[in-house]
Amino acid sequence: KLFRIPPEQDAAHFINFTNMHTIIESFFTKLIVTHKLDEEATVNYAKSLGARHFDFCSRGFNEMFWDIFMACLKDELHVTMKSFDNENEHELTICLEKTFAWVIHNMRAGFQERKKKDIELKV
Repeated sequence: KLFRIPPEQDAAHFINFTNMHTIIESFFTKLIVTHKLDEEATVNYAKSLGARHFDFCSRGFNEMFWDIFMACLKDELHVTMKSFDNENEHELTICLEKTFAWVIHNMRAGFQERKKKDIELKV
């Protein structure tokens, strides 16, 4: 229900939902590999994606999802890090958590800017 999956459909077979991980992976790959976490490019890219989420409000997107998304990223990061034998695991985990938080912060900012523009247009 949270993701607007019709009750008669199994979430595992709902195409938009099942491809979500590839979209998220592609997003972070572009930030890290293509933009090399360049501050200006990353902020612009994250804000742009956040602004696009405003269009999903009609399909059930809610601002509290930013916090849920961050929690899910952190949980998955910890699971993934356990599969590596890395002496720097703790430091790398902290670094990635900060990166995720920074990206989510900018996505949220882009969403808020878009929301503000929408309100101004309606007034």
